[in-house]
Amino acid sequence: MSTRGQLSALRPLVESADAGGYSLPAEVVDAWRVFEQVRALPLPAPPAADFEEVAAGVVAAVADGKPVDVVKAGTKLHRVGDEQQVHAMAQRVLVAAVEQAGVAAANVAADSTDVIITEHLAPALGEISSRRVNAPRH
Repeated sequence: MSTRGQLSALRPLVESADAGGYSLPAEVVDAWRVFEQVRALPLPAPPAADFEEVAAGVVAAVADGKPVDVVKAGTKLHRVGDEQQVHAMAQRVLVAAVEQAGVAAANVAADSTDVIITEHLAPALGEISSRRVNAPRH
């Protein structure tokens, strides 16, 4: 099963634990928490500066009789280009971090399968079953 498939299977298990009356190993819950926190990391929109817009600003300044610094206009575009490259790199880092956290969560859960079943799910099922047997019948 792919990591995405494992995470799709793990999500309801983790998210339903409290409501379902069962617990999970702390390392599974912790790995899932890290994955969710990494996935939620914000990435602001990249900066924008349009070449044509900056050029139009130069034309407008000249038309208004204002001094124009073409190097400053070019520097602005260059700076925005650098910031866009940094943003693109940050986006790649975030994608890789989400993937790594997801793989880690899936691996921890896979390694804990027996413990999850025998020490967490089976006792919860047994408790539910005993409540059902001991419940008064109408």
